[in-house]
Amino acid sequence: MADATGATLIFDEISSGFRLNPGGVHLRYGVTPDLAVFSKALSNGYPIAAVIGTAAAMEAAQTTFISSTYWTERVGFAAALATIAKYRSLSVHERMSAAGKRVQDLWQREADKAGLDVHVGHPDMPPMSHLDFGGPDGPAMQTLLCQLMLERGILDSGAFYSTYAHTDEVIDRYTDAVADVFPILAAAHARGDATDHLKGPVRHSGFQRLTS
Repeated sequence: MADATGATLIFDEISSGFRLNPGGVHLRYGVTPDLAVFSKALSNGYPIAAVIGTAAAMEAAQTTFISSTYWTERVGFAAALATIAKYRSLSVHERMSAAGKRVQDLWQREADKAGLDVHVGHPDMPPMSHLDFGGPDGPAMQTLLCQLMLERGILDSGAFYSTYAHTDEVIDRYTDAVADVFPILAAAHARGDATDHLKGPVRHSGFQRLTS
């Protein structure tokens, strides 16, 4: 459709880049965008961003003046090269996808056992998983989840962004905690009193704290 209309096809790979493969999802799905944009995942968190694209699309930069105070900085580039080399040699994406899929399956399995209404998000991108609770008490349930997991020594906001550090042993520990917590959440949801069990305020939704 972009080719037919003469539009420039741009892939925002800030989140998807390097989560499923070395590079971006455009490689995985066999789509060649005119431009693709990457950021700090490229360098394991060090400040860097990159724009890649076709010769025709990149040529537009030749008629634009780009200035930067830090354009001689080299730490981000060195970090990116080291990250890409290690990523490829250790097949990091395979570990991340396996960990994400295991957590997604865990959430659904334990929710079904406890009779808990949940939605497991991003099945097509396991390294970037989200857990949402159904019903109007969803934010309170999300907050209670965080509180109960913190009591068990685990920081859990209902999102799981897997890394190479998430070993089977780490997920085993998380599995035990989820199996312990989900029945408590299910009971609170059934009674409709999740808010009564909170030790603080209900979490904000998205950017609500900034816009409301």
